[in-house]
Amino acid sequence: MRQSKEIAMNYTKDLNFFVKVPEIPKHNEHVFHQYCIELDNREDLKITLENNGIESAIYYPIPLHLQTSLHYLNYKTGDFPITEHVSQKILALPISPMLSNKDQNYIIKTIRAFLK
Repeated sequence: MRQSKEIAMNYTKDLNFFVKVPEIPKHNEHVFHQYCIELDNREDLKITLENNGIESAIYYPIPLHLQTSLHYLNYKTGDFPITEHVSQKILALPISPMLSNKDQNYIIKTIRAFLK
């Protein structure tokens, strides 16, 4: 079984020049329970991945400060512009110790073909 860090490193290496990938400072580590890329047309990519048998996910499509359950905090659109921007752009790719090299290469190839 591969570790999530190895899978994440492969995604970063192969997608770095096509989409925004996670940036981890050298003195930090990440467990990569999710691997999210950032791009403008994430909905179209999500559909393309689905059509090619690849699952992806959009976590927190509504930023926490704008969710109904936190309405009592009186935050409004524009209070956290970076969070709001990122919530509209990120897409989580498959990442699991069970993800084979072959499957990951297929995912990467599909994403790169979509972005050309």
